[in-house]
Amino acid sequence: MIVRAVRLALAVALGLAIACPAYAQFGGLGRLFGGGKNRGRQDSGESGQTQSEVTRLSANDRIRLALSHARTELKLRPEQETLWQAYEKGVLALLEEQAPEPPRAAAPVDRLKQRSASLGARSSAFQDLAGAAAQLYGILTDEQKQIADRLLADTVPPEFPVSAPARPSRPRGEAANPQPGARN
Repeated sequence: MIVRAVRLALAVALGLAIACPAYAQFGGLGRLFGGGKNRGRQDSGESGQTQSEVTRLSANDRIRLALSHARTELKLRPEQETLWQAYEKGVLALLEEQAPEPPRAAAPVDRLKQRSASLGARSSAFQDLAGAAAQLYGILTDEQKQIADRLLADTVPPEFPVSAPARPSRPRGEAANPQPGARN
């Protein structure tokens, strides 16, 4: 009887040792069965990050993933592939345009010139993308157009990418470079 109980205890312990790592990769038992107070969010220790924060994709990766998904869902015919490639090239050009800017010039006028050139290049890239999208859309079937209407918006990068945090604005009437002891 005791031998039987020991064997059963060993079998249960072995089963738990095998099952726990498998449950962990799915977020534990609470997440697997949809329960728990932090459903879908497991703490990963002292960092304060949650499991969902660790696995977030960058904006560029989400756009690239959306491109792949749209291409798969559209089920493009061979004659549509070249127009899709032009569209995809336009999207990727916009993603490249979002690359961090080189160090900024010190003088405000030079910074404005740099920003103007950057926005001009981005505007040109958007115009190229719009042309490629129109050509692609023109050759799609009605069924493909419905799919494109649903999915292509997720493949377009934002008009104004966030490259640096915005500076806090000054309260109205406050001087840009106040002198020590000066009154406004």
